[in-house]
Amino acid sequence: MQHTRQYEFILTQDKAIILAQALNEVCNGPDAIEDFEFHTRMGATKDEVIKLAAELNKYIKLEESK
Repeated sequence: MQHTRQYEFILTQDKAIILAQALNEVCNGPDAIEDFEFHTRMGATKDEVIKLAAELNKYIKLEESK
């Protein structure tokens, strides 16, 4: 994923959790997208999506620890 634009937006904790869980499901769930079609369907590599989910989870955990 090599985009030069950056976007900034605000998510509630609940919405961040929903997004992180959805990303986890497409990567690791019982109906996970197969590796050979992952980029075509998601527009990013599986590794990129896993990293994004991990970043979201990091922020979620920070908020939960407050």
